Amino acid sequence: MKAIIIWSTIDRLDWLNNCLKSFNGYNKYPILILMINNGLGRFGDIKREVEKLNYDEFIILQDSMEVKNPDIFDICFEQYEGKSVSLCSTPAKFGNFHGKFLKDVFLRCSNLATNSKMDDVMAELKFSQDYVNNCGDFIDLCDLSHTNNFEMKFDRLNMVTENDYIKKFKATWALNMVK
Repeated sequence: MKAIIIWSTIDRLDWLNNCLKSFNGYNKYPILILMINNGLGRFGDIKREVEKLNYDEFIILQDSMEVKNPDIFDICFEQYEGKSVSLCSTPAKFGNFHGKFLKDVFLRCSNLATNSKMDDVMAELKFSQDYVNNCGDFIDLCDLSHTNNFEMKFDRLNMVTENDYIKKFKATWALNMVK
């Protein structure tokens, strides 16, 4: 079974609603909303919920994304069925937890305790490395590389990164910005 998971926090409902609106009625695969612990320990929260799910393959998106072309889901789930697919290679493959994951591989990745935003960033990088090391061959489908394109959205300045399928609004794009 396959699903799309969007993670968010209770204080980001404007972002979540914007993300959901961008699906424009697309409903070929279940879309699950995962509310996490206000941004800290997000991998632990995501992993704990994935363990409970009855889905073997799933795509993880963040609430600050917009779907430009839902063909991405068919490509991931049909063309690359049974394979892991990285949807962001910045700062590493499967960056920001964006990709199509295989549940058994996902659950084998390290779960690092986090107490700060910087810990979360380091845990994200460790996860990316663990996932690549555990999944074997994977598809590096697209990236969300840093740009010089900035936009105000929901009262914050965002770096806008995008490809043919998704658009991402990033509030933090450099380590020196992590508080």
